[in-house]
Amino acid sequence: MVRYDIKDGVLVGYSGSAKNLLIPAGVVGIADGVFAGDDMVESVCFPSGMEWIGEGAFEGCRRLSKAVFSETLIRIGDDAFKGCTGLTEVYLPSSVREVGYSAFGECRELRTVSIAEGLNLAGKGVFQKSGGKQRIQLNKRVRIDNLI
Repeated sequence: MVRYDIKDGVLVGYSGSAKNLLIPAGVVGIADGVFAGDDMVESVCFPSGMEWIGEGAFEGCRRLSKAVFSETLIRIGDDAFKGCTGLTEVYLPSSVREVGYSAFGECRELRTVSIAEGLNLAGKGVFQKSGGKQRIQLNKRVRIDNLI
């Protein structure tokens, strides 16, 4: 049984133990640290209409291997997925305009990163101490100074 605590469109709490999370429709944001340290979570799918993910929202979810972002996502907070050591690939849709410091830091198994056109990641350390990024797909007009 999974229970989400949603206030004014923001997911502020969660109880239960699910491997695969499907964030409910109508959620526009996830508050800071809501899922932090949850070792059960293996995948998360964000609904259309979702706009932001708070700081440390999934930090330390070591078994998280898949995150499917909606095309409406605009902002990913600092440390949002930091320490998600099972995460192997990240696709940031074209709607994303801001990715916080170390948002995907210490994701040791991260191998593939796809970044859409127009995203500025300069100086953010977004992938700091993340593993062997064997393939980074970049589209036009992506600024990538100091990603690591």
